[in-house]
Amino acid sequence: MKSASAPSTHSTPSSQPAPTIAVAEPRAIQAALWKSYRKPNPETSVENELIQQYLPLVKTVVGRLAMTLPPHVDIEDLFSAGMVGLPMRWSEKTRRP
Repeated sequence: MKSASAPSTHSTPSSQPAPTIAVAEPRAIQAALWKSYRKPNPETSVENELIQQYLPLVKTVVGRLAMTLPPHVDIEDLFSAGMVGLPMRWSEKTRRP
């Protein structure tokens, strides 16, 4: 005589899709910040927010540069230079006289 199989206690993955990361939102935020920054007299808070948006890029570049430089070069100095360089570069290229 065959016994009825017991229900499995092993849970199966749900059929719900994994949550997607919204990529459009950060791009929309950056586009709005750039639009505000290009105005004749942008607020300092706009520039600060743009710097915050690009911090990961600065950290990545500093990390890559640090691997090729001698050990006496301070990584914090490179990071500071990158932070100072962002708004300087933007003001040269994005603002219209």
